[in-house]
Amino acid sequence: MTEGETYSSGNPQSGSPPTTPDQIGFQLVKATSPPQDGLKVFGGAQFPEGGSHLGSYMQDGSGDGAEAPASPGRVEPEIWPMQLGLRYQPPMLVIQYMKVVESGMPSERAVHKVPLDSGKVLRYKTKDLIAALRRHARHASFLLNVEDEQLKNLLRRLRTALKAVDAAEPDKGGVPHASMSRSHSQPQRTVEPEKPRFVTSAHRSSDEPKKAKGRPGRDGKRGVETKKGNWPSNAWTHWSFSAKSCKTSETQFEAPSSPTAGLKEAFESFRTSRGTDGIAESFARLLRDSWSATAATKGAKDGAQGFEACFLDGMVAPPLETIRTAVGTQQRLARVLWELLEARQTSKDYLGLPLAGKRAVVVGAGPTGLRCALDLRLLGAEVVVVERRVQFERINRLHLWKWVGEDLKGWGAKVLEPPELSFGANPDFLHIGIAELQMLLLKPALLLGVQVFFGAEFRGAQPGADDAWEVNVASIDQDAPGPKFPAAGLLTGVSILVGADGPRGAVASALAMPVQETNGLRKEAALGLVVNFANGQSAAEKGRRPFSLARQFYESLFTECEQQTGLALENIVCYIASQTHYFVMTPTRKSLVSAGIVSADAPDGKLLASLNQARLAEVVREVAAFRWRTEDPAMPLEALDRPVGPPALFDFSKTRRASAGLRVLEAPSSTDAETTSRLLVGLCGDALIEPFWPEGLGIVRGFFGAMDLASSCKVWSETGDAEAAVSHFESAFSQLKSLAGKTRAAVLKPDDKTFGLDPSSRYRFAAGAGATRRASSAPAGPRAKP
Repeated sequence: MTEGETYSSGNPQSGSPPTTPDQIGFQLVKATSPPQDGLKVFGGAQFPEGGSHLGSYMQDGSGDGAEAPASPGRVEPEIWPMQLGLRYQPPMLVIQYMKVVESGMPSERAVHKVPLDSGKVLRYKTKDLIAALRRHARHASFLLNVEDEQLKNLLRRLRTALKAVDAAEPDKGGVPHASMSRSHSQPQRTVEPEKPRFVTSAHRSSDEPKKAKGRPGRDGKRGVETKKGNWPSNAWTHWSFSAKSCKTSETQFEAPSSPTAGLKEAFESFRTSRGTDGIAESFARLLRDSWSATAATKGAKDGAQGFEACFLDGMVAPPLETIRTAVGTQQRLARVLWELLEARQTSKDYLGLPLAGKRAVVVGAGPTGLRCALDLRLLGAEVVVVERRVQFERINRLHLWKWVGEDLKGWGAKVLEPPELSFGANPDFLHIGIAELQMLLLKPALLLGVQVFFGAEFRGAQPGADDAWEVNVASIDQDAPGPKFPAAGLLTGVSILVGADGPRGAVASALAMPVQETNGLRKEAALGLVVNFANGQSAAEKGRRPFSLARQFYESLFTECEQQTGLALENIVCYIASQTHYFVMTPTRKSLVSAGIVSADAPDGKLLASLNQARLAEVVREVAAFRWRTEDPAMPLEALDRPVGPPALFDFSKTRRASAGLRVLEAPSSTDAETTSRLLVGLCGDALIEPFWPEGLGIVRGFFGAMDLASSCKVWSETGDAEAAVSHFESAFSQLKSLAGKTRAAVLKPDDKTFGLDPSSRYRFAAGAGATRRASSAPAGPRAKP
């Protein structure tokens, strides 16, 4: 069979290959087929044991047409489907499954392939195709625990893709069917795109009809033009086995002489890796070594065949599955990590995988963006994260509330490094560096199958084919670690877009999500000053302890510092990490002017424009040298002479926050004016609300906002009701905006151990996922008693 042919099994009885164009169906031409290299994978979520819930889309066809006898004994209930993959050239469903053997224990995973006939997929009704699969003698037993709804969804996606290829190549053996009966030579109607409608309680037009519940328009009728694009389901897996990730090897797949040798070392290297380059290389090595060790247990020949079936057929099992199986539980830290991630995967918040089959794009790989990506992935979505930067370089440290610290431990904070294994040892000074937090969250994200692209920039979004949208992404750094973003620069079939790209982010700007500035409660400017000094781990430095001091409790100490340095402070905090001494303080504007750091004539909002950076560095050095704790050694001169970057002054007199943090955009599909393409757009982190970070509000608000957004996506997917999702988010956002150190007892529920994905588990007055919506004008308050 030549490349590009669609294999139809021909005679149902003889199984002979096709010999006529009608039997062949049509050819998939590599240059025009939606999946690059003919391979496209949907799904990737795991089945619960027994396979009662299907966590991914499935695609079907009629196979060779042979039907099974009606006897109920033909179905083998001991077959458990675990993962689903899909090939486009030739169309083929790939089912990874386990089977109970005589001992009652599950067997090793195996692969079953179902050839698909593109002509029948295009010609026959969905329900008839599903019925044919259910009756098929060879394939029915593998579909026993697959729900009809998943089969319908995948069939619709396949049909849309096949129509797009047929429309692009009408002379390549296209199969006639009902929706394509007209001549290809007829002029096609051009559809003028409408302005997207913003479905929110604050922006709904009064004359716009309310949408009925349920997902609209998934049949994907023939259209005028379809853009090519990619969805990089297995980008990190492909890259890990490519020559580019094997810097010490000239061959593409070179296994070590002893497959199990070095596996422990590979896990330890990944566990302690730092920086995006180090994490990428150690992850690729760990995945390769895990595959080699697994293949070795089956024998070289069988192992190679297993790799070909699982990798080249696009199986989408998260890397965690392969790595956990190979590494095992003998190493204590590995066992703890597997248990933590298993607890996340089996949490009640994610049961049923409500976002299975959804595609989500997260813009920004900051702490909040990665945290949101993890939640979306656990809910079953295929998640792509795009990040402009190529390195995690922010060294400032974040004050963590107790719940945030416990949440990070659940992601492996006391197993994965950074941070150090002593994380949380001092609950009074719980903190973490921003870059350290990004490194921590990146590791479980890669293990769970989140596709993260560095050096990639969001460039906009537009309605796409079927009922989803397209997202434009440009690769701006070809030397970025990890896989490179597909050259097509287009992500198709996107249902969820998350803006986690800061207070002036591209997502909010491109999709018209307005922001507003808020003034502080104080008349004087609210200023924050941070500085870092390298920690050389000298005896004097090891003898120092972190501290947090406020002027109202230590008036004499602050007055003495002002006399010596000329800088009047309201409070100061010092965090000591393995690599840095981090100081954050709040100076008064008057003292900054007196010290010659800023101009007295600078207007409000323009204070930082008059900053004298050299003078600021001098004064900050004196403040760090001041003996804040007389029982501790003074900061050694060698540490003061090693600042890590210049000191930074921030003005928090005005902060920005989104007017509406979640919208559902609706516009006609690019291929059919009668089909509505819908995109849920949400903001989190500083893009949603810019915090006063000296109080530690940035990360707790960021994490809560990410969870609120993921919970709203869940509501939208389960109900198909945009207004319900918007109301769910707004109810939580009204509480999040008022959360501060002084208000936490009034805003949050007292037992943080019960905090979960649903906002009602965290906020005192937020509506839960199943609550009836209030009008947007109603004040936030306790829900009415039944």
